[in-house]
Amino acid sequence: MVAPALPKLIAVEVETGRALLVFRQLEIDENHLLINHHPQSCKGSVMGIKTRKYFIVTALLLLGALVLSSSCASKQQTTETIRPGSRIPQYRQVTVVAEKAVEAVLESLTVVSGQVNQCPPEVLTKFAAQVRRLQVESVQVRARTEAMQARGDEYFKDWQKHLAQVEDPQMRALVERERPALQQSFEKIKVLSQQGREAFQPFMGSLRQVRNALEKDPASLASEPVQTSIKTAREKGEEVRGRLRGMQKELDRMSALLTPPQKSASTGREG
Repeated sequence: MVAPALPKLIAVEVETGRALLVFRQLEIDENHLLINHHPQSCKGSVMGIKTRKYFIVTALLLLGALVLSSSCASKQQTTETIRPGSRIPQYRQVTVVAEKAVEAVLESLTVVSGQVNQCPPEVLTKFAAQVRRLQVESVQVRARTEAMQARGDEYFKDWQKHLAQVEDPQMRALVERERPALQQSFEKIKVLSQQGREAFQPFMGSLRQVRNALEKDPASLASEPVQTSIKTAREKGEEVRGRLRGMQKELDRMSALLTPPQKSASTGREG
């Protein structure tokens, strides 16, 4: 049995560490959520227990998914040659899922802000669930994006070595010809990713502020601090969504550049 390469083992350890960090973040978020429930409310206590179970199950599933995906990816890389651009649809799908999570939480935020006097329990529960979902999705997006950027940096750094591994002469010529455009799109994706991360922090922070304030006092909806947090969340959320769409556009462009002419002529290029 051939031992996996050291970088692959390191990658698995990094993903495991990231998943454990997410587990800890979820645990902290859970404790904060439980503290905000009124102790005199039996309903709140039952809700807290259910929330705790949700956090634990979600974190464990995420931990397993990240570790298994890293292990499977490492084994796959050691047994087959990866076709140029074959992973682009996977990365694009990750950004699509993330965009849907952002849209869902923004829609839920709109429902919350549309309430009069105070936020009803059922509306707040749905909003809190969307915030948690976004938190989990954001970790997966960041892990995938970092992996893509690491592979891309390594690919362009050792361009000739990777080019020589492309067996199809037509594909090899296509990749060589489109290198400048491919690298330009790749650099744009890196910039968009960084801008998205910078906007996501205040976005997520504002969402938590709204959720925490309403859990303590549903009638605080009309207060200035809550309204300010809602406004910030909307602005930063739209910014994050715009960056995700920009990444999708560049990934589509890279896919089109890596499509052989005859296939492109029959199916059409995506813009």
